[in-house]
Amino acid sequence: MNILTFYEKDIVGNDTRIGSAYYMEADCEPIAVRIDAEHAPVNGDLEIDIFVDGVSIFPDHAASYQQAYDKVGPTVTHDTVTTTVALTINQNQSELVGNDFDTAVLEEGSWVTCKVMESGSARNITVQLVTEEL
Repeated sequence: MNILTFYEKDIVGNDTRIGSAYYMEADCEPIAVRIDAEHAPVNGDLEIDIFVDGVSIFPDHAASYQQAYDKVGPTVTHDTVTTTVALTINQNQSELVGNDFDTAVLEEGSWVTCKVMESGSARNITVQLVTEEL
């Protein structure tokens, strides 16, 4: 079992790469992702994404649409397609395991990176990708 650790004390803006880039020395299977923030997100969710050679390891989450009515009339909002996983507001730790990965194998010779897509004002963020060598 291998653990790739990405850490950042303070996030400067969204879409920020955190931690090291890892070179895969062998084919590995993703097993789990753990997210920890010493200071929990307070302005929305902390959303992260992990990439192998620039492609997310998480599946697309379909766009969602909501329609609300008020005195002016209907308002339609939508969230775009995303591949992020999140640490929800006021939460310090989360673990994602099992079949929540779009990538079955992190291939030998590939590069693995992590980005914070939305910080939610979280601080001291650690993301761990647990893998098993094939």
